[in-house]
Amino acid sequence: MTATISSKILIDSDRTKSSDVLRDFIASKNLIGIKNVTHNIFDLLSLNSLSTDIGGIIISDHTTCDDLTGYDLVNAIHTEYPELPIFYELTDPCLEYEDIAKMCCAVFSEDNLQPLSDAIDKNIFSMYYPPTLIHDIQQVSFDALLSMNPGIDVQCDFAYLVKSNVIFGELFSLIPMECDWYRGFMMLQSSYGALTSIAGKKDSETEEDMDASVNDIINEATNLIWGGIKSKYSVKDQAADAEHARIQIPIIINHKKNYISFGSDQPQLCFKYTISSKDNRFEKFTIFQKMVFSLRWSPDDFDESVHRTENLIESGELELF
Repeated sequence: MTATISSKILIDSDRTKSSDVLRDFIASKNLIGIKNVTHNIFDLLSLNSLSTDIGGIIISDHTTCDDLTGYDLVNAIHTEYPELPIFYELTDPCLEYEDIAKMCCAVFSEDNLQPLSDAIDKNIFSMYYPPTLIHDIQQVSFDALLSMNPGIDVQCDFAYLVKSNVIFGELFSLIPMECDWYRGFMMLQSSYGALTSIAGKKDSETEEDMDASVNDIINEATNLIWGGIKSKYSVKDQAADAEHARIQIPIIINHKKNYISFGSDQPQLCFKYTISSKDNRFEKFTIFQKMVFSLRWSPDDFDESVHRTENLIESGELELF
């Protein structure tokens, strides 16, 4: 596990050769570039596992899809996925792009990557996350998921940021999170079939019993994770918390398009956990953990040195005298 934060960028280009300039730039911004070489871009974005996992998309004036290119293509993507940042690469300086720029976060060229750099900082890496917080979330969540069943292994990827509001899978839990310096929500998202593998259906068990068992698993994991985080970052200033508790923003759930909006354009902090069976009883599956601090986010109030010392005491590396 690592406290480094990254984000995944889908690169859709008709070029036969990747650009070293763009590749080096993406690496320098701590991004992971995923290049689309064979698929229809709309088919890719419609995949639940991909659309919930990326922070933005780069297309160029060479990109074509369903006979769409340029303005028409950008407009189609922006209409279907309005929350997804689009970065448009201009390879032909003679093309007009004013109308395209209105729907994109940046229009850039290889000769001038500064607009792309500024747009990524603004639209993806717009929030600072203390490394200690990232580490603690990963560790608490790892321990909670591992406790779901003694026969499983858990792998946790690096933390990354996504702008997509699409919900992954059929199971979704939501719980408020708050302490002195943040207020928001945590979500766990996974597929129903995957969690039935952990629950283990008994011969006499009805479908309703299985539903209850699966719900219990994701509820317990959600409560354990939030309980562990809350114990490390509990509310100490009740007066300040009461002041910020007055702020509320409606949460919108669109069942038709399977997405949830917290009324904010902030990126979601995402952790991806892969669950596998030690004895191969079931296929490995994924649980996405997403957090959005839409009601309050004041990392300047986070005293990292205090929490680092507390962690060293808990681990036994330091002792109270």
